Amino acid sequence: MGLIDGIGDLRAVMRDRFGETVKLKLISARRPWLRLPFGPGGGGQGGGEGVHLIENALSAVEERALWSRCGL
Repeated sequence: MGLIDGIGDLRAVMRDRFGETVKLKLISARRPWLRLPFGPGGGGQGGGEGVHLIENALSAVEERALWSRCGL
């Protein structure tokens, strides 16, 4: 049926079709410029400690806002 003409990886097939002088450019996904270095998927060990830091900071701000509603 012509669906599969052969089995091979990208580099081998491109070299077979276009010769040994073919140059393949590696394209990677862009990283967002606002990525935190310690967030999920960031540079920290396991990536979890940054999440806990942010959660603790947000809970402290929320608690302070609740106390300020009572005038304390």
